[in-house]
Amino acid sequence: MKLQALYMFCDATADSTKHRTEVETPACKILVVGVSNTDEGAKIAKQMVDEAGVAVIEVCGAFGYEGAKKVADAVGDRVPVGMIV
Repeated sequence: MKLQALYMFCDATADSTKHRTEVETPACKILVVGVSNTDEGAKIAKQMVDEAGVAVIEVCGAFGYEGAKKVADAVGDRVPVGMIV
């Protein structure tokens, strides 16, 4: 089974339904999604864990510590959440 990962970046002009792409290798599949704010990021993170089997999440530094915590709180202890700073 491939590792399913989610990377999100925060951009006020992003439309998460359009600003997304996937990168797939033999070992993993990474979904990259642009979100307009951290609340949307938390919602999408929960949805991807619940529906797409995402096993690890990374957020960009623009989320800040509070935004990264929102994401972590949304998914609980089901998957690790990291932040690139």
